[in-house]
Amino acid sequence: MSLVSALLSRVSSHDRTWHGRVSSTVLLVAGVGLSTLQVGVTHAADDDSSTELGKVVVTSRNREEIAQDVPLPISVVSGNTLDRDNIVTMSDLTQKVPNLLVNSPNSRQTSIAIRGLGKNSANDSMEASVGVIVDNVFATHVGMSWTNYIDVDRIEVARGPQGTLLGKNTTLGVVNIVTKKPTFTPQASLEADIGSSNSYTFKGSSSNALIDGLLAYRASVYADRNNGDLKNIYQSSESWLQKNRLGGRLQFLLTPSDSVNARIIVDYGQSDERINIQPYIVDPTTLSDGSARATTYSTRLARSYFDGYQPLIGSWDSIDTNDARPLLTTQKGISAEINWTISDFTLTSISAFRSLDFDAKNDGDQTHFAIARNGTLLHTKSWSQEFRFTSPTGKFVDYQVGLYAMKVNSSSTGRNLYGEDAGAFYATNAQYTTLNATPSGRLLLRDTFKSVFFTTETRPVTKSIAAFGQLNWHFTDKLTLTTGLRETYEDKDNDINKVLAVPGATLNATNYPTATAGELSAAAAVRSGQVGTVYGFKQGIPRHDKSLSWLFSPSYKVSDDVLLYASAGYGAKSGAVQFNNSTGAPQNVDPEKATDFELGIKSLLLKPALMLNVNLFNTSVNGYQTNLRIVDPASSTGFSTILGNIESVRLRGVEIEGLYTINRGLSINFGGSYNQSIYTSFHNAVCPPESPASSVVCDVTGSQLPNAPKVILNVGIDYRLPLVQGASLHAYVNETYRSKINLNESLSQYGWQDAYTLTSGGIGIAGPRDRWEIDLVTRNAFDTRYATAIGSFSNNAGVGYTFGDRRYIGLVFRSKL
Repeated sequence: MSLVSALLSRVSSHDRTWHGRVSSTVLLVAGVGLSTLQVGVTHAADDDSSTELGKVVVTSRNREEIAQDVPLPISVVSGNTLDRDNIVTMSDLTQKVPNLLVNSPNSRQTSIAIRGLGKNSANDSMEASVGVIVDNVFATHVGMSWTNYIDVDRIEVARGPQGTLLGKNTTLGVVNIVTKKPTFTPQASLEADIGSSNSYTFKGSSSNALIDGLLAYRASVYADRNNGDLKNIYQSSESWLQKNRLGGRLQFLLTPSDSVNARIIVDYGQSDERINIQPYIVDPTTLSDGSARATTYSTRLARSYFDGYQPLIGSWDSIDTNDARPLLTTQKGISAEINWTISDFTLTSISAFRSLDFDAKNDGDQTHFAIARNGTLLHTKSWSQEFRFTSPTGKFVDYQVGLYAMKVNSSSTGRNLYGEDAGAFYATNAQYTTLNATPSGRLLLRDTFKSVFFTTETRPVTKSIAAFGQLNWHFTDKLTLTTGLRETYEDKDNDINKVLAVPGATLNATNYPTATAGELSAAAAVRSGQVGTVYGFKQGIPRHDKSLSWLFSPSYKVSDDVLLYASAGYGAKSGAVQFNNSTGAPQNVDPEKATDFELGIKSLLLKPALMLNVNLFNTSVNGYQTNLRIVDPASSTGFSTILGNIESVRLRGVEIEGLYTINRGLSINFGGSYNQSIYTSFHNAVCPPESPASSVVCDVTGSQLPNAPKVILNVGIDYRLPLVQGASLHAYVNETYRSKINLNESLSQYGWQDAYTLTSGGIGIAGPRDRWEIDLVTRNAFDTRYATAIGSFSNNAGVGYTFGDRRYIGLVFRSKL
């Protein structure tokens, strides 16, 4: 949102001056939401009041196009703005694109939502509804978006079904990330950032020719670390919610002729972080009808076995844990893009391989007792091949057609390890009374779960092939019709294997001769209540899905600065091969289908010094895939969480954005959205956990979806003042507002996050031609405490929160070498 970013965006270094004419490529939001708006300022003379908005080039439709001429809702944030605001993760990006929502407690559970939909259910058989594409390569697992994005040219967010053009089919939208390409002229940059929570960040890049005119390279690296704001009172040397990441990317650009070029990219990233904890903020004592809860997380720990222990409930600063381990994530990939131009037609080949490894060992009880440790071990690999054939523009019809093939193999293993204190915690009140009454019973309490370890592994496989095409029909210079089709065929398979790897002690009279039959029976019941049925290997029922996606979008150019457009689109993603986790029985999920309508205007006004874009949207999704909590008599709690389908949901609202350049030193950008995202048919939802036992199924039809704020507003002010000898002073402030939102999947009364505002900003000095820059920056300046996800309580757990980022103050130094 900064004028600094605006003036630096895509301007060659020899043009970066405050005298004469400055011509820059502008990265604007081109349809919906407010992202960082960059201003290309054109000066007819040295008159501060003479400003015009420049033009933006985007590639969300696989062509270089002017953003304001694209009849689609697209938001764009430039690399300069990403650098200035230290936006390096998908979560950071939400501060710039209001209707993009991200909850990212870890890679496997990362959720990317557009207009409130797209919640990740931490299910490795499920495809994302919002896709992520990096340098034309689709991320087949949402965890592959868990990285620091550096050396980025721009990020484009496209709403609505995107399958007729962009890689893999997606039903709700795409985040398209474009990194900087290798150059044949020397480029290098360094950035160092130190700040609160003992944080430091380093980023560096270098690019140059290896063989003039034939081969160039680009290398970029990063390291990102902070200590975190959550202290472990049990182990004082530990802090949590930290960062500890490093990675890099190496590219080669080969240009053997004017008609052929190839780009090879190798990347690697890893993180080793204490982040896998969601502290308990509330442990309700009553149900919604006022009746007392017989058993809670706190009352279990109040048993005499735990010697008066008081669990840590409600703290935003501290935890008490002994069993969690740092969460490990590693991903890597290689891709090759080859472009061959033949008589103005272009044939493109994109080949890619990616892998993601994830290892979580969580403290299942969030205490310092030896109760439970759990977590998933994930390995996933994907291979993809895309061919595109693109026609030249300037004729009555221009088009793109293509083929896309993909294969994904995954292994996802849930692990559950118990300790000697688990029996006293998981026993019901009656079981605990029985076992705690005698020495033999207390021995059984110790041994019931001691070293018990069971695993549940699934191995989903996806094979996908698709043909797609998009045509632009230019009936006149002003009237264009865009149409698109995609046919997708997918085969999916899966199996599940639940194994009791370490069964623990045999609970019989031979091993415990002094125990009574009632005590032995109670101990066995406690164990089976947690472990459940060990059903071994089960084969799933394969799915063979075929889906058709389409797009129909007329647009009319009223003038050079005003575009009217409408679009209707349809997209579908395949179902999933699933199981009932309690029994292992097959329980497949149906496809998800979205129908989307958009109506918008893009305009440049007042010479033009004002950009004003308005977009209306209406999206209906049938069979929305998400986690469902169902009644399950085979489960110890009476409920199970499965991946399933909600009959129908609807997203409807308006998105407005604007940018006004008062003069070449001052600009104001503004924008926001009103989003009515509701369940249009969901009559059999499981009631929230605070409901009385008699209330099992609830009708939430008409309710606002969880994780979907109705109102989001952004306002930014950017100022730059030229100083002596080519230096300049710059300052910016951004405000982001989100209305009250329920962050709990079952719409629990304990899931509400109040409305909040986040403030970020900075002030700094840049040298001549921006060769160096020093900035004092802040994010969440007023240290607002807010959650990005809120869990459900149970008899074994309180209401866990995923915390939003706390206040950060830092000093940044940048240099272009």
